[in-house]
Amino acid sequence: MDNKANYALVGLFVIILSIVMIASVLWLTVGTEEKVYITYQIYIHESVSGLNVKSPVKYKGVEVGYVHHISLDPNRPDEVQVLLKIEWSTPIRQDTTATLSSQGLTGLAYIELTGGTGEFLSKEPDIGDEYPELKTKPSLLVRLDTAVSELMGNLNKVSTATDGILADIKNLTTSVDDVFSQQNRTMIAKTLQNIETLTHTLANRSTLIDNTLVSAHNTLENSAQVTKDLPNLLNQLAKTLSSLEQTAQQFTKTANTINTVVDASRSDIGKTTQAIAKAAQGVEITVNQSKRGIDSFTQQTLPEVNNTLRELRELIANLRGLSRELERNPNIIFFGKSKSARGPGEK
Repeated sequence: MDNKANYALVGLFVIILSIVMIASVLWLTVGTEEKVYITYQIYIHESVSGLNVKSPVKYKGVEVGYVHHISLDPNRPDEVQVLLKIEWSTPIRQDTTATLSSQGLTGLAYIELTGGTGEFLSKEPDIGDEYPELKTKPSLLVRLDTAVSELMGNLNKVSTATDGILADIKNLTTSVDDVFSQQNRTMIAKTLQNIETLTHTLANRSTLIDNTLVSAHNTLENSAQVTKDLPNLLNQLAKTLSSLEQTAQQFTKTANTINTVVDASRSDIGKTTQAIAKAAQGVEITVNQSKRGIDSFTQQTLPEVNNTLRELRELIANLRGLSRELERNPNIIFFGKSKSARGPGEK
Protein backbone atom coordinates (compact mmCIF):
# COMPACT_ATOMS: atom_id res chain seq x y z
CA MET A 1 0.00 0.00 0.00
CA ASP A 2 1.41 3.33 -1.09
CA ASN A 3 0.99 6.00 1.67
CA LYS A 4 2.67 8.83 -0.26
CA ALA A 5 0.49 11.88 -0.97
CA ASN A 6 -0.33 12.88 -4.50
CA TYR A 7 0.92 16.43 -4.44
CA ALA A 8 -0.23 17.06 -7.95
CA LEU A 9 -3.87 16.49 -7.05
CA VAL A 10 -3.58 18.65 -3.94
CA GLY A 11 -2.11 21.48 -5.90
CA LEU A 12 -4.80 21.21 -8.56
CA PHE A 13 -7.50 21.30 -5.90
CA VAL A 14 -6.03 24.40 -4.27
CA ILE A 15 -5.77 26.19 -7.61
CA ILE A 16 -9.39 25.39 -8.51
CA LEU A 17 -10.65 26.51 -5.09
CA SER A 18 -8.76 29.78 -5.34
CA ILE A 19 -10.22 30.48 -8.77
CA VAL A 20 -13.73 29.82 -7.49
CA MET A 21 -13.24 32.15 -4.51
CA ILE A 22 -11.83 34.92 -6.69
CA ALA A 23 -14.71 34.55 -9.13
CA SER A 24 -17.24 34.70 -6.30
CA VAL A 25 -15.70 37.87 -4.91
CA LEU A 26 -15.62 39.46 -8.33
CA TRP A 27 -19.20 38.47 -8.99
CA LEU A 28 -20.40 39.84 -5.67
CA THR A 29 -18.47 43.08 -6.14
CA VAL A 30 -19.60 43.71 -9.68
CA GLY A 31 -23.19 42.64 -9.00
CA THR A 32 -23.66 45.01 -6.00
CA GLU A 33 -25.13 48.42 -6.89
CA GLU A 34 -23.01 51.25 -5.55
CA LYS A 35 -25.05 53.60 -3.25
CA VAL A 36 -24.84 57.40 -3.61
CA TYR A 37 -24.95 59.45 -0.36
CA ILE A 38 -25.74 63.13 0.34
CA THR A 39 -24.13 64.81 3.31
CA TYR A 40 -26.49 66.70 5.67
CA GLN A 41 -25.68 68.53 8.87
CA ILE A 42 -27.70 68.77 12.07
CA TYR A 43 -27.14 70.67 15.32
CA ILE A 44 -28.19 68.91 18.53
CA HIS A 45 -28.87 70.94 21.71
CA GLU A 46 -28.25 68.05 24.11
CA SER A 47 -25.66 65.47 24.99
CA VAL A 48 -24.82 62.98 22.21
CA SER A 49 -23.54 60.33 24.61
CA GLY A 50 -23.86 56.89 22.95
CA LEU A 51 -23.78 58.30 19.41
CA ASN A 52 -20.70 57.26 17.43
CA VAL A 53 -19.37 57.56 13.92
CA LYS A 54 -21.02 54.92 11.71
CA SER A 55 -24.10 54.92 13.95
CA PRO A 56 -27.14 54.25 11.76
CA VAL A 57 -29.50 56.89 10.43
CA LYS A 58 -33.07 55.62 10.11
CA TYR A 59 -36.03 57.11 8.27
CA LYS A 60 -39.26 55.88 9.87
CA GLY A 61 -37.40 52.80 11.12
CA VAL A 62 -35.62 52.05 7.80
CA GLU A 63 -31.85 52.48 7.75
CA VAL A 64 -30.97 55.03 5.08
CA GLY A 65 -27.49 56.17 6.08
CA TYR A 66 -24.97 56.61 8.88
CA VAL A 67 -23.23 59.18 11.06
CA HIS A 68 -20.19 60.51 9.25
CA HIS A 69 -18.71 63.01 11.70
CA ILE A 70 -19.36 64.42 15.20
CA SER A 71 -17.78 67.69 16.36
CA LEU A 72 -18.28 71.00 18.16
CA ASP A 73 -18.86 74.15 16.13
CA PRO A 74 -16.92 77.17 17.49
CA ASN A 75 -19.59 79.47 16.12
CA ARG A 76 -22.33 77.57 17.99
CA PRO A 77 -20.70 76.34 21.23
CA ASP A 78 -23.97 75.26 22.87
CA GLU A 79 -24.70 72.76 20.11
CA VAL A 80 -23.08 69.61 18.69
CA GLN A 81 -22.59 69.40 14.93
CA VAL A 82 -23.31 66.00 13.42
CA LEU A 83 -22.74 65.21 9.73
CA LEU A 84 -24.99 62.54 8.26
CA LYS A 85 -24.53 60.47 5.11
CA ILE A 86 -28.00 59.80 3.73
CA GLU A 87 -28.89 57.91 0.58
CA TRP A 88 -29.72 60.05 -2.44
CA SER A 89 -33.17 58.47 -2.89
CA THR A 90 -34.33 59.20 0.66
CA PRO A 91 -37.34 61.59 0.56
CA ILE A 92 -35.98 64.40 2.71
CA ARG A 93 -38.49 67.25 2.90
CA GLN A 94 -38.39 70.73 4.40
CA ASP A 95 -40.29 69.66 7.54
CA THR A 96 -38.26 66.48 8.11
CA THR A 97 -36.74 66.50 11.62
CA ALA A 98 -33.85 64.54 13.14
CA THR A 99 -34.08 63.13 16.67
CA LEU A 100 -31.47 61.45 18.85
CA SER A 101 -32.91 58.05 19.84
CA SER A 102 -31.70 55.08 21.87
CA GLN A 103 -31.85 51.49 20.65
CA GLY A 104 -33.32 49.16 23.28
CA LEU A 105 -31.61 48.72 26.62
CA THR A 106 -28.08 48.78 25.21
CA GLY A 107 -27.92 52.56 25.18
CA LEU A 108 -26.62 52.66 21.60
CA ALA A 109 -27.83 55.85 19.97
CA TYR A 110 -28.85 56.53 16.41
CA ILE A 111 -30.51 59.30 14.42
CA GLU A 112 -34.20 58.95 13.66
CA LEU A 113 -35.71 60.96 10.79
CA THR A 114 -39.44 61.74 10.92
CA GLY A 115 -41.90 63.92 9.09
CA GLY A 116 -42.10 64.65 5.44
CA THR A 117 -45.34 66.23 4.15
CA GLY A 118 -44.02 69.49 2.71
CA GLU A 119 -41.86 70.24 -0.29
CA PHE A 120 -38.57 68.42 -0.87
CA LEU A 121 -35.54 69.92 0.81
CA SER A 122 -32.97 71.30 -1.57
CA LYS A 123 -29.80 69.20 -1.68
CA GLU A 124 -27.78 72.36 -2.15
CA PRO A 125 -26.58 74.13 1.03
CA ASP A 126 -27.71 77.62 1.98
CA ILE A 127 -25.42 80.58 1.50
CA GLY A 128 -22.72 80.46 4.17
CA ASP A 129 -23.24 76.74 4.95
CA GLU A 130 -21.16 73.86 3.72
CA TYR A 131 -23.99 71.29 3.83
CA PRO A 132 -27.79 71.44 3.78
CA GLU A 133 -29.18 71.52 7.31
CA LEU A 134 -31.98 69.42 8.78
CA LYS A 135 -34.17 70.57 11.66
CA THR A 136 -33.92 68.80 15.02
CA LYS A 137 -36.21 68.23 17.96
CA PRO A 138 -35.47 67.09 21.52
CA SER A 139 -35.02 63.41 22.23
CA LEU A 140 -37.43 61.35 24.30
CA LEU A 141 -35.23 61.64 27.37
CA VAL A 142 -35.08 65.43 27.09
CA ARG A 143 -38.83 65.62 26.59
CA LEU A 144 -39.36 63.38 29.61
CA ASP A 145 -36.97 65.49 31.66
CA THR A 146 -38.78 68.67 30.60
CA ALA A 147 -42.17 67.10 31.34
CA VAL A 148 -40.97 65.90 34.76
CA SER A 149 -39.57 69.36 35.53
CA GLU A 150 -42.85 71.00 34.53
CA LEU A 151 -44.75 68.39 36.56
CA MET A 152 -42.59 69.09 39.61
CA GLY A 153 -43.15 72.81 39.14
CA ASN A 154 -46.89 72.27 38.89
CA LEU A 155 -46.76 70.01 41.96
CA ASN A 156 -44.95 72.76 43.85
CA LYS A 157 -47.63 75.21 42.79
CA VAL A 158 -50.33 72.74 43.82
CA SER A 159 -48.56 72.23 47.14
CA THR A 160 -48.42 75.98 47.71
CA ALA A 161 -52.08 76.31 46.75
CA THR A 162 -52.92 73.37 49.03
CA ASP A 163 -51.14 75.06 51.90
CA GLY A 164 -53.18 78.19 51.22
CA ILE A 165 -56.39 76.14 51.09
CA LEU A 166 -55.52 74.40 54.35
CA ALA A 167 -54.84 77.79 55.94
CA ASP A 168 -58.19 79.05 54.63
CA ILE A 169 -59.92 75.94 56.00
CA LYS A 170 -58.26 76.53 59.35
CA ASN A 171 -59.40 80.15 59.34
CA LEU A 172 -62.88 79.04 58.30
CA THR A 173 -62.97 76.54 61.16
CA THR A 174 -61.92 79.27 63.57
CA SER A 175 -64.60 81.57 62.14
CA VAL A 176 -67.22 78.83 62.48
CA ASP A 177 -66.18 78.29 66.09
CA ASP A 178 -66.51 82.02 66.67
CA VAL A 179 -69.93 82.05 64.99
CA PHE A 180 -71.21 79.22 67.17
CA SER A 181 -69.81 80.63 70.41
CA GLN A 182 -72.05 80.83 73.49
CA GLN A 183 -72.73 84.53 72.95
CA ASN A 184 -73.64 84.07 69.29
CA ARG A 185 -75.83 81.06 70.10
CA THR A 186 -77.73 83.20 72.61
CA MET A 187 -78.16 85.95 70.02
CA ILE A 188 -79.33 83.40 67.41
CA ALA A 189 -81.86 82.04 69.92
CA LYS A 190 -83.17 85.58 70.52
CA THR A 191 -83.35 86.18 66.80
CA LEU A 192 -85.35 82.98 66.28
CA GLN A 193 -87.65 84.03 69.13
CA ASN A 194 -88.17 87.41 67.48
CA ILE A 195 -88.89 85.70 64.17
CA GLU A 196 -91.47 83.50 65.89
CA THR A 197 -93.09 86.58 67.47
CA LEU A 198 -93.17 88.31 64.08
CA THR A 199 -94.74 85.21 62.52
CA HIS A 200 -97.50 85.14 65.12
CA THR A 201 -98.11 88.85 64.63
CA LEU A 202 -98.39 88.41 60.86
CA ALA A 203 -100.74 85.45 61.38
CA ASN A 204 -102.99 87.51 63.68
CA ARG A 205 -103.08 90.34 61.17
CA SER A 206 -103.61 88.22 58.09
CA THR A 207 -106.97 89.91 57.38
CA LEU A 208 -105.37 93.36 57.44
CA ILE A 209 -102.58 92.13 55.20
CA ASP A 210 -105.14 90.68 52.78
CA ASN A 211 -107.01 93.98 52.68
CA THR A 212 -103.71 95.82 52.12
CA LEU A 213 -102.84 93.51 49.24
CA VAL A 214 -106.31 94.02 47.73
CA SER A 215 -105.87 97.80 48.04
CA ALA A 216 -102.44 97.55 46.45
CA HIS A 217 -103.93 95.48 43.63
CA ASN A 218 -106.64 98.09 43.06
CA THR A 219 -104.02 100.82 43.13
CA LEU A 220 -101.99 99.00 40.49
CA GLU A 221 -105.10 98.58 38.33
CA ASN A 222 -105.88 102.31 38.68
CA SER A 223 -102.28 103.10 37.84
CA ALA A 224 -102.57 100.93 34.75
CA GLN A 225 -105.76 102.80 33.74
CA VAL A 226 -104.01 106.15 34.32
CA THR A 227 -101.08 104.95 32.25
CA LYS A 228 -103.50 103.92 29.53
CA ASP A 229 -105.19 107.36 29.55
CA LEU A 230 -101.88 109.20 29.80
CA PRO A 231 -101.39 109.60 25.99
CA ASN A 232 -104.82 111.28 25.68
CA LEU A 233 -104.02 113.58 28.59
CA LEU A 234 -100.71 114.48 26.99
CA ASN A 235 -102.46 115.28 23.69
CA GLN A 236 -104.96 117.50 25.49
CA LEU A 237 -102.13 119.21 27.37
CA ALA A 238 -100.33 119.83 24.07
CA LYS A 239 -103.48 121.38 22.60
CA THR A 240 -103.91 123.57 25.72
CA LEU A 241 -100.31 124.74 25.49
CA SER A 242 -100.84 125.54 21.82
CA SER A 243 -103.94 127.63 22.69
CA LEU A 244 -102.01 129.43 25.43
CA GLU A 245 -99.25 130.19 22.95
CA GLN A 246 -101.75 131.66 20.47
CA THR A 247 -103.34 133.72 23.29
CA ALA A 248 -99.91 135.00 24.32
CA GLN A 249 -99.19 136.01 20.73
CA GLN A 250 -102.52 137.89 20.53
CA PHE A 251 -101.81 139.58 23.89
CA THR A 252 -98.38 140.64 22.56
CA LYS A 253 -100.02 142.17 19.48
CA THR A 254 -102.57 144.00 21.69
CA ALA A 255 -99.80 145.34 23.95
CA ASN A 256 -97.93 146.61 20.89
CA THR A 257 -101.09 148.34 19.70
CA ILE A 258 -101.59 149.92 23.15
CA ASN A 259 -98.02 151.17 23.18
CA THR A 260 -98.54 152.72 19.74
CA VAL A 261 -101.72 154.47 20.87
CA VAL A 262 -100.08 155.66 24.09
CA ASP A 263 -97.12 157.05 22.17
CA ALA A 264 -99.45 158.93 19.78
CA SER A 265 -101.58 160.25 22.68
CA ARG A 266 -98.48 161.32 24.56
CA SER A 267 -97.34 163.34 21.54
CA ASP A 268 -100.74 164.98 21.09
CA ILE A 269 -101.00 165.82 24.80
CA GLY A 270 -97.52 167.33 24.75
CA LYS A 271 -98.41 169.47 21.76
CA THR A 272 -101.68 170.64 23.41
CA THR A 273 -99.85 171.48 26.60
CA GLN A 274 -97.30 173.55 24.72
CA ALA A 275 -100.07 175.40 22.81
CA ILE A 276 -101.93 176.23 26.00
CA ALA A 277 -98.73 177.45 27.62
CA LYS A 278 -98.03 179.70 24.63
CA ALA A 279 -101.60 181.02 24.74
CA ALA A 280 -101.30 181.80 28.43
CA GLN A 281 -98.01 183.55 27.85
CA GLY A 282 -99.58 185.59 25.04
CA VAL A 283 -102.46 186.59 27.27
CA GLU A 284 -100.09 187.70 30.00
CA ILE A 285 -98.08 189.76 27.47
CA THR A 286 -101.24 191.36 26.10
CA VAL A 287 -102.46 192.23 29.58
CA ASN A 288 -99.13 193.76 30.49
CA GLN A 289 -99.02 195.84 27.30
CA SER A 290 -102.59 197.10 27.74
CA LYS A 291 -102.34 197.72 31.47
CA ARG A 292 -101.71 201.50 31.18
CA GLY A 293 -104.60 202.16 28.78
CA ILE A 294 -107.21 200.05 30.43
CA ASP A 295 -106.55 200.47 34.14
CA SER A 296 -110.17 201.07 34.72
CA PHE A 297 -111.16 198.04 32.68
CA THR A 298 -108.64 195.80 34.36
CA GLN A 299 -109.82 196.82 37.76
CA GLN A 300 -113.17 195.36 36.91
CA THR A 301 -112.12 192.28 34.94
CA LEU A 302 -108.78 191.49 36.64
CA PRO A 303 -110.20 189.03 39.11
CA GLU A 304 -111.82 187.09 36.30
CA VAL A 305 -108.59 187.05 34.26
CA ASN A 306 -106.67 185.87 37.27
CA ASN A 307 -109.18 183.11 37.82
CA THR A 308 -108.88 182.13 34.18
CA LEU A 309 -105.08 182.02 34.34
CA ARG A 310 -105.22 179.95 37.52
CA GLU A 311 -107.59 177.51 35.90
CA LEU A 312 -105.30 177.30 32.84
CA ARG A 313 -102.31 176.56 35.09
CA GLU A 314 -104.31 173.86 36.87
CA LEU A 315 -105.33 172.38 33.49
CA ILE A 316 -101.69 172.36 32.36
CA ALA A 317 -100.67 170.67 35.63
CA ASN A 318 -103.43 168.05 35.21
CA LEU A 319 -102.37 167.36 31.62
CA ARG A 320 -98.77 166.92 32.70
CA GLY A 321 -99.86 164.55 35.48
CA LEU A 322 -101.96 162.58 32.96
CA SER A 323 -98.95 162.33 30.62
CA ARG A 324 -96.76 160.98 33.43
CA GLU A 325 -99.50 158.51 34.44
CA LEU A 326 -99.76 157.25 30.84
CA GLU A 327 -96.00 156.77 30.74
CA ARG A 328 -96.10 154.67 33.91
CA ASN A 329 -99.29 152.69 33.12
CA PRO A 330 -100.56 152.81 29.47
CA ASN A 331 -103.33 150.25 30.26
CA ILE A 332 -105.49 152.89 32.00
CA ILE A 333 -106.73 153.96 28.52
CA PHE A 334 -108.56 150.57 28.19
CA PHE A 335 -109.02 149.31 31.77
CA GLY A 336 -109.23 152.60 33.72
CA LYS A 337 -107.33 153.62 36.81
CA SER A 338 -107.09 150.89 39.47
CA LYS A 339 -108.67 151.63 42.79
CA SER A 340 -106.24 152.44 45.59
CA ALA A 341 -106.23 150.28 48.70
CA ARG A 342 -108.56 151.57 51.42
CA GLY A 343 -107.13 152.71 54.72
CA PRO A 344 -108.02 151.38 58.14
CA GLY A 345 -111.69 152.02 59.02
CA GLU A 346 -112.66 152.93 55.38
CA LYS A 347 -115.57 151.12 53.70
